[in-house]
Amino acid sequence: MTQTPKLRECWVSRNDLTEVDITNCPLLEKFGCQHNKISYLDLSHNPKLIELECNANSLSMLDLSNNSNINTSSFDYGDQVISSFNVTSTSDSNYPYIFALSELGIYASNYSNVSDIAAKDNSSKGITVNFDNQTGIVKFAALPASMSYIYTVKYSGNSAKMNVSISGINKSESSAPTINNFTPDSAVKGVYYELQFTAQGSAPITWALPKKAKLPDGLTLDSSGLLHGTPKKAKSYKFKISASNESGTDTKEFNITVYENITISTASFKNAAVGKKYSATLKAKGSKPITWTAEGLPDGLEISSSGKISGTPIESGNYPVEITASNNAGSVTKTINLFVKGTAPKISGSLAKAYLNEYYSSGLKANLSDVTWAISGNLPKGLIFDTDTGILSGTPTEAGKFSLYITAENDGEISKAKKVTLTVKGTAPKIKTSKLKDGVTGEFYSVKLEVSKGSDPITWEVQNLPAGLYYYDDIIEGTPTETCKKQVITVIATNPVKSVSKKLKLTIKAGTLSSNKSQESTEINN
Repeated sequence: MTQTPKLRECWVSRNDLTEVDITNCPLLEKFGCQHNKISYLDLSHNPKLIELECNANSLSMLDLSNNSNINTSSFDYGDQVISSFNVTSTSDSNYPYIFALSELGIYASNYSNVSDIAAKDNSSKGITVNFDNQTGIVKFAALPASMSYIYTVKYSGNSAKMNVSISGINKSESSAPTINNFTPDSAVKGVYYELQFTAQGSAPITWALPKKAKLPDGLTLDSSGLLHGTPKKAKSYKFKISASNESGTDTKEFNITVYENITISTASFKNAAVGKKYSATLKAKGSKPITWTAEGLPDGLEISSSGKISGTPIESGNYPVEITASNNAGSVTKTINLFVKGTAPKISGSLAKAYLNEYYSSGLKANLSDVTWAISGNLPKGLIFDTDTGILSGTPTEAGKFSLYITAENDGEISKAKKVTLTVKGTAPKIKTSKLKDGVTGEFYSVKLEVSKGSDPITWEVQNLPAGLYYYDDIIEGTPTETCKKQVITVIATNPVKSVSKKLKLTIKAGTLSSNKSQESTEINN
């Protein structure tokens, strides 16, 4: 019937069946199998069963552990014969023999529906029994060589009796418990913990704490040997437990260590700098020892298992570092940013001398390659400063000494300003002309002033010229109209370096009559 999951009613009678499988019929409500040869019947997969008839079979096991809805008026397990039956001797003087109800083929999640147990020997003399309907354990006050045994199973106020004839009984001595020795798993503070202790020996075994024994805070030991709860304190605990049965007690000592989970205390890193040694130690709370690892550290840095970060970073930037701390309780991970600053450049060198009106190019040096330059101060006219290369170049048009301040910047880090003095050299003019030729009234006059040295540009000025003469640039010219004898004139030569002057004498002689008339005529025509 394994292919009939929707079957609700089934009756099989007088077929000499030795087995029937209805485990795949969860909807079955009515079932009958009278007058067959069935010895094993499993009805635990039919929870909706309400009516059952299974009279006149050879049942030795019937599983009704999941059938609380049966309300038939009567059903009979039939007679059962056990040729060999195992019992255990105990130290209980009132009930020295025990056996489990499952020995007779009754299996259940509990045995609260089993009652009215009675036993007698073959002379029909009653035997005192004690039954625990929670565990299914039956205790006997005495045990003859053979006996008959009757128990009644009740469901919803109805009952069925099973008659058991026992022809042979095997006795075995109850053995005292021996607690199995092992190393318990460690626990974690604040985390639920469960541990099952076990022992060798005759059932039932009851577990307990000896006097003055103390479990880890937050844990409880059940009589079944289950230690459970939530530890409240991190420490190592040493305690004893005992296991007891009818024949004795065993006590053993165990150790359990309760660890505390890790909490990383470090919230931030101090800044690092390229090219400079760096060191930082991570901190955390929790059970020791704590080991550390890290991912995402800048090149040049490393971490030790004790949590020390050290080394010399080689590249600037902002690095998200994932740190992990581990102990016996577990691991925890946290991400913290580590900022590596660029190193401020160092400036060295000096500027070359410049020369007035000559092309110039010079600059300082930095110890880093990728820098941005800046300059402040009184820059000579004609020169410009390249902020990418740090080169000062051009043709200076003024001489002198100029105080300049130059800096270099790398990744936001600025060097100390370096003060430099730029000297623009020039030569002061030296007037070469030492004597002026004589002039004649009425005749055109021209003379060129000269310098023996001096940086360009040179400008000229002439003062106290005789009437009719003038100057432009370095030329004195014109037509004198009046005579003079050794008239002192002042000649001034000026360049960006200096102004110099020189006094010269000029004589204008009287010209001939014709020259005068010609001059007069020229003046009239003009």
